[in-house]
Amino acid sequence: MKLLKFLSYDIEMPNSGILAWQIFGVLFIGLIIYLVLRRRKKS
Repeated sequence: MKLLKFLSYDIEMPNSGILAWQIFGVLFIGLIIYLVLRRRKKS
């Protein structure tokens, strides 16, 4: 809930620093999911 509020707040009031962290976070989460799926396919 807190995260959702933070995301909507950033969309309303763009801050390049916060936006950069959001992009980094999405990429990082995507990488983790990718690695987990790859490991699952191997085993």
